[in-house]
Amino acid sequence: MRLFDDITTKKAIVIVGSGGVGKTTISSAIAIKSSEEGRKTLVMTVDPARRLADSLKIPAVGITSDPVKIGDNLYAFMVDMRKSADRLVERFSPSKEVAEKIKSHRFYKQATDFLMGSHEYVAGELLCDFYRKGEFDLIVLDTPPARHALEFFEAPSKVMDFLRSKIISRFLKTYLTVGKTGVKIFKRFGGIFSIIEKLTGANLLLEISEFILFFEGMYEKFFLEAETLYSFLRSNDVSFYLVTSPERERISETAEFRERLREIGIKECGLIINKVNPLLFSNLTQETEFPEGIDEKLNGIINSMRKRAEVQKKIIDGLMKKQKDIVIIPELPEEVHSIEKIKELLPYLFKV
Repeated sequence: MRLFDDITTKKAIVIVGSGGVGKTTISSAIAIKSSEEGRKTLVMTVDPARRLADSLKIPAVGITSDPVKIGDNLYAFMVDMRKSADRLVERFSPSKEVAEKIKSHRFYKQATDFLMGSHEYVAGELLCDFYRKGEFDLIVLDTPPARHALEFFEAPSKVMDFLRSKIISRFLKTYLTVGKTGVKIFKRFGGIFSIIEKLTGANLLLEISEFILFFEGMYEKFFLEAETLYSFLRSNDVSFYLVTSPERERISETAEFRERLREIGIKECGLIINKVNPLLFSNLTQETEFPEGIDEKLNGIINSMRKRAEVQKKIIDGLMKKQKDIVIIPELPEEVHSIEKIKELLPYLFKV
């Protein structure tokens, strides 16, 4: 089975999907299985549910802290996005003084969110950084919740595209150089500048210019880092799995998603369908004669669940005709609140 092969041979497994489909739980289960196979494994999670973080004993710390050992060969790391962004700025800044000026500036948060592709880019950069250090045999990354799973794959390209274009930095550098008396020079840039100036005022533009100029000399470093991440995600050391739920709308998005991945250089992405109706894993999907005296309400509930299970089965069967090695996970009757509970998913994830 591909997933089992991946946990024994790959250097990184990236779990993607929209919010609420159980990415963090699946990521944790995969990491647990890898550790049981004797590989030193790190699971990285971004903003997981607090109860799950507590069950994995993951403290809310950032890149400056070490991963926490939570079992034999098993380590966990909860990403603090702000501290991680700070660390990147400190790493690329020419001096501590410049780094502090950048971090203390009032435009810092908005600028880093834009420049670094927000959570997606920082999560990928952390993955790449842990990989370079070589401390772990396998790293499992639970990517940030996203409206569209492609955001994670596109983050490095967005950073590179932005840094390739020097229009913004040149524009602001010239503005800062000429000062307020040279405002007329910028009329050559067209009506957009005039609108911005009227809305914000020259002082604000000068302040933005000053902030952008702090990054002078760092653009190439950010670009090279984004380029490294772009290449790493397309290497044979990394596997990807899309976690989704059995709703028709979400299932129908998978074909489009896989096609888009091929267009951007990701050849394969496994599929894990989570929170499937438990009746699909029992004989209650078939017609059943209930004993006399059974509560009619209970009978109605079971029949209603059966009908929903039949709909899900048709959707999944249709998908299996187009894609092999789909992993199907039932919805657990209780919330996941411990490592022991997460382990209940292993027989389904790694079904022989």
